[in-house]
Amino acid sequence: MSYLALARKWRPQKFEDVIGQEHITLSLKNAIISGRTTHAYLFAGPRGTGKTTTARILAKALNCQREDKSMHPCNECNSCLEITCGSCLDALEIDGASNRGIDEIRELRERVKFAPASLKNKVYIIDEIHMLTEPAFNALLKTLEEPPPYVVFIFATTNPHKVPLTILSRCQRFDFKKISNQKIIQALELITKEENINMDYSALSLISQAATGSLRDAQTILDQLISYKKTDITKEDVLFLSGRVSFENLINISKAISSQDKVSCLNQINEVYYNGIDLEQLAFDLLRFYKDLYFIKISSSLSEILEVSENELDTLLEESQNYSLDYLRNIIEYLKKLHSNLKETDHSKLILELGIIDLIDLKDKVPITQILNRLKEVEENFRENREKGSSFSIEEEYDNFASSEEISSLEIIPSLNLSEVKKGWDLLLERVKKKKASLKACLREGEILEINNETIVLGFQESFSSKIVEKKENIEIIEEEIKGVYNQELKLKIAIQKKNNIRKEDTANLNYSLLLDSEPIIKETLNVFGGQIIKVNKK
Repeated sequence: MSYLALARKWRPQKFEDVIGQEHITLSLKNAIISGRTTHAYLFAGPRGTGKTTTARILAKALNCQREDKSMHPCNECNSCLEITCGSCLDALEIDGASNRGIDEIRELRERVKFAPASLKNKVYIIDEIHMLTEPAFNALLKTLEEPPPYVVFIFATTNPHKVPLTILSRCQRFDFKKISNQKIIQALELITKEENINMDYSALSLISQAATGSLRDAQTILDQLISYKKTDITKEDVLFLSGRVSFENLINISKAISSQDKVSCLNQINEVYYNGIDLEQLAFDLLRFYKDLYFIKISSSLSEILEVSENELDTLLEESQNYSLDYLRNIIEYLKKLHSNLKETDHSKLILELGIIDLIDLKDKVPITQILNRLKEVEENFRENREKGSSFSIEEEYDNFASSEEISSLEIIPSLNLSEVKKGWDLLLERVKKKKASLKACLREGEILEINNETIVLGFQESFSSKIVEKKENIEIIEEEIKGVYNQELKLKIAIQKKNNIRKEDTANLNYSLLLDSEPIIKETLNVFGGQIIKVNKK
């Protein structure tokens, strides 16, 4: 007899044998016992979680010849045996990926019209139903709306969101969950015991992690390991065949990163690379490793949700002391991007090595949370000083910020001097810019000469800019922003220094510029782009 793969040999034959889907099997058993079965079911969930297996068990339960309904299916009567071996013509399993066209569905509709030959119910199991074309779904819809009483459809899919709502609304939907690592380990322990395979718990744990919630994947990996080693399978065998990085390697890389030992870290990556480990897998394992460190650093109680052994947990707790939460968060964000980049390159070793060096250098960078916390402290101190009436210096406050746009206003100062006015002038220019960009450009050409009798004297050479600033509406804008910056009612006086030897054409150009500047369309254009009229050519 030819060899039978473990996934087929150990396929569940009754509802009680289905692992990790008790919420579904219990509902189906109760429906059969109470006679409340429906004509269409949709089984949705990740691969290898028991969708097709449960569909076959349901097909046997609906047609079992045993009278005791609580024992369905019996797996002893002719109906159960025929469905189990796949020789029953009334229980058909169809692959939706290879029979996805309208012609195949039309043929199925014709078959549905005929009564079952040997079973009580005709059962059609369509796997990967989401692969059907839109016309095929439309052809199937009519049959789902008014099916013959002896027909039951069971659809299975890994992508239920691709199934049209018109189909979903006519089915009872059951969502299969990923199987927990512990339940996968228990299932593998049973198989290894029956197959006389010696295997330690750490090796089984690695298989369950590699299976990512799929029992079928775990059985396939175990099948491969048995072919490789036959018996006495160790943790190192699992790592070798699955292409995963050992926990010891991850700890060594982590120690090198936390101590900023770039040479040691690069040597570790080189060793992993020449041992045949896929570097994309290394980046993913590092990401998962640092996720575990981060969770433990947040709270030791979160260690319960980690998929590690007790010895590994103790090592993780010790290693987490070498990192801050901010550094771990930055590492995780960086590894997510690095893992994504490795998928898109043919030079994975180069990208990973350079990426790890950058990752080590992250430790010297100030975390953004620390900067935000510092700014919050400055804001609180500033508010406290204002409430206490403490002295305030424009120069000190202005120098504490990277740009004047970050300051909205300054404190009231009993007596402004020329130095303090000059220190706050850049802030005033930025506030003016928000209201009228062209005015800021003109205002920059002026020089603060003095402050006298609550009046700021601003000196200009006679120019186009001075004429713009002198306009009444512009003076009002500037004085309003002066009040906003210095918190005082101050006037602005423009002092013009006459130019000698002004050419006639320059005067004419100035007159035309002023005339154009008063036009609404041109004025708005200048405000939007922050420009000014330099020269007017009159034809």
